[in-house]
Amino acid sequence: GEGSASAASNSVTPASPQTITFNNPGTQNFGTTPTLTASSSAGGGYVVTFTSSTTGVCTVTSGGVLTFVTAGTCTINANQAGDTSFLAAPQVSQTFSVAPVVPGAPTIGMAIAGDTQASVAFVAPVNTGGSAITSYTVTVNPADVAPLNGASSPVVVTGLTNGVTYTFTVTADNVAGTGAASAASNPITPGATQTINFANPGTQTFGTTPTLSATADSGLTPTFTSATTSVCTITAVGALTFVTTGNCTINADQAGNGSYLPAPQVSRTFAVNAGVPGAPTIGTATPGDAEATVTFTAPASTGGTSITGYTVTASPGGATATGAASPITVTGLTNGTSYTFTVTATNVTGAGAPSAASNAVVPRLLTVVGTLPGMTGAATATLSGGGPTCTLDPTSGFASLSNPAPAGKTMPYGEYAFQATSCTGTVTMSITYPQPLPAGTQFWKFGPATAAVGGVAAASTWFQLGGASLSGDRLTVTYTITDDGAGDSDATPGRISDPFALAAGPVGGDAVGIPVDAPWALGLLSALLGFLGWRRQRALERG
Repeated sequence: GEGSASAASNSVTPASPQTITFNNPGTQNFGTTPTLTASSSAGGGYVVTFTSSTTGVCTVTSGGVLTFVTAGTCTINANQAGDTSFLAAPQVSQTFSVAPVVPGAPTIGMAIAGDTQASVAFVAPVNTGGSAITSYTVTVNPADVAPLNGASSPVVVTGLTNGVTYTFTVTADNVAGTGAASAASNPITPGATQTINFANPGTQTFGTTPTLSATADSGLTPTFTSATTSVCTITAVGALTFVTTGNCTINADQAGNGSYLPAPQVSRTFAVNAGVPGAPTIGTATPGDAEATVTFTAPASTGGTSITGYTVTASPGGATATGAASPITVTGLTNGTSYTFTVTATNVTGAGAPSAASNAVVPRLLTVVGTLPGMTGAATATLSGGGPTCTLDPTSGFASLSNPAPAGKTMPYGEYAFQATSCTGTVTMSITYPQPLPAGTQFWKFGPATAAVGGVAAASTWFQLGGASLSGDRLTVTYTITDDGAGDSDATPGRISDPFALAAGPVGGDAVGIPVDAPWALGLLSALLGFLGWRRQRALERG
């Protein structure tokens, strides 16, 4: 009998069959991009698609556009997937040959001249024609020699004529034949070779300007350049200039001419060591008391390293002073002696050349500072005029009276006595006191009241000085003395001796009253009168 039924099968939809018509395209040339066509028996609405079974030789788009990878045998498949109405079509494959073609043009590179030859560089063509390139051919223009073959770049072309200018083109060959030529190369002119003889100059010293030399066996003149311009520079003919210390590298080249090729560059490296500094530029010397201050400008050349100091030397005598910069003061000089000065700069290498001599100066004492009786603080006295050699003697200064005060006068502040030497004409003395002078103060001098006659001075006495002036703040008295004039108690020409004192006279007689224009002046006047009375009392007691 009949057993039980199986489970139900998968569902199917019966459809009509279809077939593909795909004709063999025949042999194709490498480098072309043909488009294949095929059709389905189901009609135009059913598009046939393509695939490649030999992608190492050819590839194809689904729409049929071929691309050839190399020459060889190409197999292309045609398919139509079908739908609910038509079954998938049986695949149809066509196999055909891809034939090689000649290569494309190489890309020209650089041509380099040699002695009766040239080296020509190039790059293989992008399109090999579908077959391996078997060789390259270099063609010479002008055609002095036959084309030369080579397997790769570069190709050396021999048999050229020195002094003739050439260009070159390159073609590639494969089994299909010779391809198109490259563009022309750069022009070159073969020539004889030459070499440069350039000896290392050895260690050099900063601040020098040596000239280097080199020769070429061609007889042509080499030129120079610096590879280290921060250390050294050089002219084309070899004159060196050093910028700083360090290592200097100089290149020697010879560019060649119609008969000779450029020479291989020769480089030489050598040390540039520090040298002594150059000479400073002298400025101005200014005299002082047994000293002089000298200004100067740093030398243009430091010797290639930092300047560590400067030395100023006096002439005559050779007294020196050192310092780090301008100005520098030289002490220990002799007042009244004329000096000039030179300056040298020093670095780690040593001292450089001296500067030119300065202007001549004569050190001299012009200002005296001291204390005086009856006042608190220091007074100053300054001499001016009398010529460039007029100098105060060190004995000048403030002290008690060296001669008794004139009758009826009191000089409570002592005197200022100066001696000046090497003077001509008139000198001016300015005395500044630490406290304002009382009103009515008189200015007296001890010395001859008249000028010297025949080199003989009159007897010295105290006499009241006319022409002296007092500053508005009543601190500074200024007066003048002429050599061998009134008040100069030294009749020697060029020497002036001059004690000066402040006096307050008694009331009445020829006394000059001291105006009381401030309370402090009144107090000072009372003190002076009291001091005068005390002195008189002491005189009576001694008598």
